[in-house]
Order: sequence, then structure tokens, then C-alpha cells
Amino acid sequence: RNTLNIAWTLNCELCLSIHPVYVGDTVTFEWTGFHNVHTLDAGKYENCSFAGGTNLGGSSPVSVVITESDVGNTLYFGCTV
Repeated sequence: RNTLNIAWTLNCELCLSIHPVYVGDTVTFEWTGFHNVHTLDAGKYENCSFAGGTNLGGSSPVSVVITESDVGNTLYFGCTV
């Protein structure tokens, strides 16, 4: 099991990349100042719409553990800031 640490900042180069993760891996978003982490579906991500997304938290760090239900899916994360 691995941990992918993402420095969650505006225009983050690492954030704009695709990262393969596997069941049991943890993705951790860390930041300073005001940010949050939401999960979004592909359409809402492309349109920058957070309606219907899930707010995972507004205090750093926020961690997401990859589960079996994530297999075969692209996961999209965004910030409302």
C-alpha cells in the first residue's frame, strides 16, 4: 500500500496529472491557508461545477483510501477556492 501526497495549491502541476493508484493506496491532500477537497464526476469536473459533489474536508490534511468500488474509474478532485 502506498501513499500519494499532493501539495494542494492553486495551479498545482502535480494536481493536473494522472496518477495510477491501487486498492488500499491512500491519496493525501495537504495545504496551508484556505482550501478544501471535493470529489466530482467527470462532467462536473470538466464544467467546474461542485453541485452534487462530496466535500471531503476543509482542514489539511484530507486523505482518501482507494477501495474496490474505485477500480476501473477515474477519480476527480477539486477545490472551491
